[in-house]
Amino acid sequence: MASAKKIGLGFGALVIAGALYYFTIGSTQITQEIKRHIDKEVATLSNKGFSIENREVKEKSEHFVISFDDPKKIGTFLIEKGLQISLSDAEVLKGLKLGVDLSYLKDAYSSISFDIYPLSLPTIITTSTNKENGQNTLAHIQKLLDKKTFLMHLDVNKLGSAFKGNLKDINEVIIQDEKKKKNLTLVMTGFSFSGELKEKSLHEIKQKLKKMSIQIPNEMQMSLSGVDAAYTFTGKTAFDYHATYTIDTLQTEINNKLNLTATDLVTKAVSSTKDGLANATMKSTIKQIDIKASADSYRLHKFAFDITTKNLDVKAFEQLQTIDPNDEKQVKETIQKFFSRGIVFEIPTLSVANIETNTNTLGGLDMEARMALDKSLNIQTLERNPMASLSAIDANIKLSLSKEIYVVLAQQPQVMMIAMMFQPKDVNGKKVYDLQLKNGKVLVNGKPIL
Repeated sequence: MASAKKIGLGFGALVIAGALYYFTIGSTQITQEIKRHIDKEVATLSNKGFSIENREVKEKSEHFVISFDDPKKIGTFLIEKGLQISLSDAEVLKGLKLGVDLSYLKDAYSSISFDIYPLSLPTIITTSTNKENGQNTLAHIQKLLDKKTFLMHLDVNKLGSAFKGNLKDINEVIIQDEKKKKNLTLVMTGFSFSGELKEKSLHEIKQKLKKMSIQIPNEMQMSLSGVDAAYTFTGKTAFDYHATYTIDTLQTEINNKLNLTATDLVTKAVSSTKDGLANATMKSTIKQIDIKASADSYRLHKFAFDITTKNLDVKAFEQLQTIDPNDEKQVKETIQKFFSRGIVFEIPTLSVANIETNTNTLGGLDMEARMALDKSLNIQTLERNPMASLSAIDANIKLSLSKEIYVVLAQQPQVMMIAMMFQPKDVNGKKVYDLQLKNGKVLVNGKPIL
């Protein structure tokens, strides 16, 4: 369903682009102008792997059904429009049908309004559903589709410069297993979005979600609340953007035994391209993480994680999304091209300020890492003999632990042997490991092990 939602939103943005510009020359003439744009966009979709069915055109409204027929054409088309989707994602959507209801000049804000909703599931879902109870499950889901449970509403303003919309609130049993008496319930409230358009293209989108939860009684529960997201395109490619995501609370519970709660999650991401190469940075923080497992409990304060990638070949990455994954030769050639620009991955920060258990305060930890892949890295050589390609990899990991955390870890059987073989350095009251891979040699705290 996640991929279906991605395509649904992508279609909304696509149709918006074709229904924007008109002059204030009277309601009837405006409507006819918009209809001409819609006709053009519908014709485009018909040539890009979709088929248009059951079209009904009225004076102030319209209805039609979009069928996802040719995944390869659809995937290529959506990638050209800047959506980050692979051909394998598009393949999953084959057989999906979306209903579209259009209204012209519905209110003072809107030039055109859309209601978009799935009418039937992708073929891969209907054919792979558990045969034992599959018919009951499919019949139940079809009832949800028939009453437009998963409906997105979208309004485009009269200037053609902005839009707003929402997803219909949901409180439904999505998967019903009467035999095992295990139902999956989805609750979603307050999902809204708005955005701006520039030169017939999506420029910015903002999203808000009040609450979402997924629950299987006595097995699993996951919930999000207070979600805020903002995404701005800053260039001509899908790799030129600024993004911010915040979540008030994230909670997960598994089998009534493991409970994880995280509060005040913030992620900021920036990506830009130059000379065909993309550089991206993502910074994330979490104010507090509480973990409860059986009789043990842990509280992590001020978790931080930063990651940077450099020299990503944009064309090679885009090609990876479009080539046949079964074409081994082409996949290898594209991956080789992807590596040939000298990719660099960095984690400047991975840290926890302080860790508390139900009995002790353990202090904190810090880690920083960097890995650079030299342009000489050869995929075929790496497959035949991974050790032979070590000289093309330059990596460094530095880990700093409080003494209290080190003592706890060293008591674990999986870690005890490593702790005995490789003693840490004592630096400013902390235990420090420095792992290096350089010129084909592996060193721990300056001592070679390979």
